[in-house]
Amino acid sequence: MRLIIIAPPGAGKTTQSRILEVNYNLKRISTGEIFRDYFKDHTSWYDYTKTQFENGILCSDELTNDLVNRYLPKDNYLLDGYPRTLPQAEYFNDKLKGSYRPIHIIVDKKVLIERLLSRSLKETRTDNNGGVIQSRLEIYEKQTEPLIPYYRKLGILIEQDGNEKIENISSQLMQKINSSYSL
Repeated sequence: MRLIIIAPPGAGKTTQSRILEVNYNLKRISTGEIFRDYFKDHTSWYDYTKTQFENGILCSDELTNDLVNRYLPKDNYLLDGYPRTLPQAEYFNDKLKGSYRPIHIIVDKKVLIERLLSRSLKETRTDNNGGVIQSRLEIYEKQTEPLIPYYRKLGILIEQDGNEKIENISSQLMQKINSSYSL
């Protein structure tokens, strides 16, 4: 099983990926977590800086593809936060020829902003001002949202309403995954 989770910041991508990781015994690979861990002790990774990462600016496609290739097992994995751009998605699809399922979690923008504000206050992170949150959402809309029609056209996209309770989302999502993989 090979899964990808695509969703805007605050949609519950990591929460759902952790639930799927346990339920399907998958290796979860989160580019965000890899970069967060790396930037604890470093200020840059090649030409990608800690400041860019903290401000929601995405790493170049080439460097991100290289990073994922370093961590990607042959099978039984879930990618959380990759691909994030159309060139990354095309690269990944050329590599795997559609033998994976992207999951799109859909959440209303107002809900996303409320979740991100709440999270930033709990974590005392720098994005507790609306500017950084808005910037992260705009980057998602410009760079990642184009993946949705791309995967729809390929006929492999699983779509899930993410406005509900965590348990409901997980249950519905697992039913869709099982159906997609004929489990």
